[in-house]
Amino acid sequence: DSNKKTDIKVVYNGIISDDFKQLNEVERKKVRNKLGIKDTKIVFTFVGRLCNDKGIDKFIQAMQLLKNRKDIEYIVVGNNFFGTSSEDTYIKKLKKLAKGLENKIHFTGYIDNKKLYKIYSVSDVVVIPTQVEETFSVVALEAMTMGLPVIASVSGGLQEVLSSKCSLSVKRDGDFVKKLSDAILLLSINSQLRGQLGIEGKKRSKVFPNSEKEYF
Repeated sequence: DSNKKTDIKVVYNGIISDDFKQLNEVERKKVRNKLGIKDTKIVFTFVGRLCNDKGIDKFIQAMQLLKNRKDIEYIVVGNNFFGTSSEDTYIKKLKKLAKGLENKIHFTGYIDNKKLYKIYSVSDVVVIPTQVEETFSVVALEAMTMGLPVIASVSGGLQEVLSSKCSLSVKRDGDFVKKLSDAILLLSINSQLRGQLGIEGKKRSKVFPNSEKEYF
């Protein structure tokens, strides 16, 4: 009966927020050091599979537009495509796109979810350049929980997790790469905006389940 009112309640995915604690200054420096990142750099981080759907190629193209900026560096959680001998066609493509960025991109290799907080702790911004309709983005929620601003494509569930108060949105059109680089540049220059988006994200993260108990 189409006249019946149905009460629909969405149970959002959540995270165990206890797994996402900030490192203190000393530990933070240690982790940055290990990755070869100076303290003065503004770090933009990608967490996800290295594939077209996740937009890693677009992210690298945006980095190329900013290659003269000395203050910006990048972390990629996933395998190091510079160091790989596997001649996977896609990896070949990424290597080609990233030519000249060898000193700017820092690879962590695979990281267990329980240790991801260390990477977020040394990051300044999380970038989610997804090119397909994203479902619920756990990475977005993790970033918000860590008080980090997010730059994300306008895509599926991402818009539901994030808000304009805690993130910058980039439309998936022919101009995506340029707009993505503009957003990266803006947040690299404007530390006040980074702080503000981070604070709002932390607030918003409380809307979602923060523990197993809350989820159940």
